Amino acid sequence: RHGTLTAAVRYRLLRMPATFAAMSRFARRSIERDRGRVWFTIQTQSMWNCAVDGIPNFVYTDSTVLANLYFRHKDLGSLPSPKWLALESAIYADAARTFVMSEHVARSLTELYGIEPAKVARAYVGANVRAPPGSPRPVPDGDKTILFVGVEWERKGGPEVLTLHQLPVPKP
Repeated sequence: RHGTLTAAVRYRLLRMPATFAAMSRFARRSIERDRGRVWFTIQTQSMWNCAVDGIPNFVYTDSTVLANLYFRHKDLGSLPSPKWLALESAIYADAARTFVMSEHVARSLTELYGIEPAKVARAYVGANVRAPPGSPRPVPDGDKTILFVGVEWERKGGPEVLTLHQLPVPKP
């Protein structure tokens, strides 16, 4: 129970414009201190804005807040305030390029945030090796098991994986 309260408080704090602004200021000051040695910055996720004038900032993210609107079951009441959404939007507008982990996140940047498609790159996630490494125990030809360990199956791109492999919808 204590862990749940802590997670809920942390979630609320991270969705406050004042927290976003404070974290952005801290990150930017740190970058400014080393300006002469910084060629570019890379930030993961979208909880603050690391962009500093004259230094390219790249973003690598698994999602955007507005990408959640693509899912029917999403509670719109859980969206952050319009002010926070404007701050999040500025991250992508200020970025030299935003790398995303899935197609629906790329779509959200262009359709919902108005980011030019040339500033969005689909990097996906994982090792991205050309050929999978050999297995000491070969998988049977008909075996098409995909193990998803986590939460938010739809938001994390699960249906896209099924489409790629033409698999049936999983049972809960």
